[in-house]
Amino acid sequence: MKGSLVLSTILLFISIVIIQCERDKIPDSPMIPGATITDPEPNANETGNLERELYNLVNQYREVNQPNQLNWSNTISKQCRYHSNDIASGRIPFGHDGKEARLEKIRNTFPNAVGAELIYQQNSGYQFYQKAIDHWKNDQNRNQILVGNYQRMGIGIAKSENGNYVVTMILIFQEN
Repeated sequence: MKGSLVLSTILLFISIVIIQCERDKIPDSPMIPGATITDPEPNANETGNLERELYNLVNQYREVNQPNQLNWSNTISKQCRYHSNDIASGRIPFGHDGKEARLEKIRNTFPNAVGAELIYQQNSGYQFYQKAIDHWKNDQNRNQILVGNYQRMGIGIAKSENGNYVVTMILIFQEN
């Protein structure tokens, strides 16, 4: 009797552990087979607000240098968030690896889209979105992207465990 009670207790413990692991499982990243990421939706209290701040700064800059404003795209932002999360978590190095795969996913919603990607990383949060814009404006190639003939944009911001912010911004236009 005592042996079956011990066995039952062990089985119960194993079942609880398995259920907890299944509940905590995070979905696979669409960009990296086998990798897992956090929810690509923005945290309305922090990164979502920062994404909107950066979006507004880009359009303010474009008002002076480019007549058309960029429309926000949740589809594009989702791909940007995946990329920023993958960098912030250390799954991939800082860079543009996988950009074409991200653009292919975006083309499912926006056929014939042509796009450019800007990324930025900073180790503190204080006005990092302004510093990102300044960084891109002060580089000739990146500035050409900021003021290019694009129609839509998306932004994804992620924060690493050590406080680094990672920004991915994709701008697109659709060819006819």
